[in-house]
Amino acid sequence: MVQLTFGQLLKHMRLERGLSQSELAASVLTKAFVSLLERDAVRPSLSTLEHFAARLGCSLDSLLTALDSRASQRILLAIDRRAQTALGQQRYAAAATGFSDLRRLASATGVPQAERSATLGLGEAFVGLRRLSEAEPLLHQAFDAGDDAFTQCRALRSLGYAAHIRGRLLEAVQYYRAALALIPALSQAASVLHGELLAYLSTMLFRLGRFDESVAAATESVPLFEAGAPGRVAEARMNLGFVHYSLGEYEKASVEYGLALKIAEQYEDLQTIFRVRKNWAMVLIEAGQPRAALEHLTLSVTMARRLSDEHGECFALTELARCHLALGALADARATAEEAVGRSRASDRKDEVARASIVLGVVSFAEGRSQKALRYLTAAYQHCAQAEMTVEVILAGHALARIMSRCGSAAEAVAIHTGVLAALRRLSSQEIYGVMQQTKTLDAAVDHALEQEPVAAR
Repeated sequence: MVQLTFGQLLKHMRLERGLSQSELAASVLTKAFVSLLERDAVRPSLSTLEHFAARLGCSLDSLLTALDSRASQRILLAIDRRAQTALGQQRYAAAATGFSDLRRLASATGVPQAERSATLGLGEAFVGLRRLSEAEPLLHQAFDAGDDAFTQCRALRSLGYAAHIRGRLLEAVQYYRAALALIPALSQAASVLHGELLAYLSTMLFRLGRFDESVAAATESVPLFEAGAPGRVAEARMNLGFVHYSLGEYEKASVEYGLALKIAEQYEDLQTIFRVRKNWAMVLIEAGQPRAALEHLTLSVTMARRLSDEHGECFALTELARCHLALGALADARATAEEAVGRSRASDRKDEVARASIVLGVVSFAEGRSQKALRYLTAAYQHCAQAEMTVEVILAGHALARIMSRCGSAAEAVAIHTGVLAALRRLSSQEIYGVMQQTKTLDAAVDHALEQEPVAAR
């Protein structure tokens, strides 16, 4: 069978549908341009192909496969650029649609480079949509098929972020470090990608209680963001503030959050403004100012919902529950922590379920529900230990051991204390101070509950 040229195919499809050149051109193109196309005197753009597909009621594939290789590659590049723009703007659904189309069209026209780009982009878009079970195989495929360090670096970054979302912190660190090892091999400067990897690594190292390494990674990311994406310096400053907060250095934390907020407001970055306010509220709780933190956290939950940031909402809800606990508002603390657990389970945030469960455990004990408290805290401690969430291991274990001792489970309490001490040994003296500051809110609620017990029950 003779292969029709694009112009011949277009004319055949037009006549088959009983359309004149003017009718096919209708409102977007001219009759003269359609005539040129049908005589193969010019080549169509992506928007022109999309117009024809809509007017003729056919697929884009059927038109694209009739083009010569040079023209079809130009169309595929246009689809790729459109999808990459959507990805950069965090319009993940639009990006996923674009990359899905590109992948199908690249396969049909036999353009492997475009297909590799589509596979990577689709994996990245699925991570943004939290469709992780679909994203991870695509990202592995993109890494294996990648013929350049930049593609492999991006694939590793997204695999790391997927592991991060799933709460697999050590795995995320391994992916980020592997990606960073490829940076020197990049053919062109990629300061933003480099800075982003360091910022993500800093976050994971913090969650693992490796604070010195976290500070080093965040500090290294600042000049990289300044060079390529000044607005994102706020992210690095915020990471530094969070580490200082965890070390109990509340003044230093406030300075970093102040700088981060100023930059985020300058660039009208609502997502970062939300995160800065949320984290600043945590400093206020530890500094003994929970009432001042309450307004920030209430606003943070509202902002997270407006931004459709499920992860941020779960984290903010847990901190809001902790704030209510510090204020002695047990009913509000319980309701908010239960909401945090529910939202975290729905979005598969096991680490946030554990964090909120610590608050629920302490609230349950304060309400006189010792067995329920033990169940919440045991589950939280076990998850945090398995995920190597050092700070949360100490917080959950400290509260659990105290309550076990009160409930007559001395041997079990000793075993938990041993685990807490092992976690503490992994920290510097300064880091230990920061963690112990965080236990004050939990201890206050436990102490208050013990004070309410009748003397005979003690």
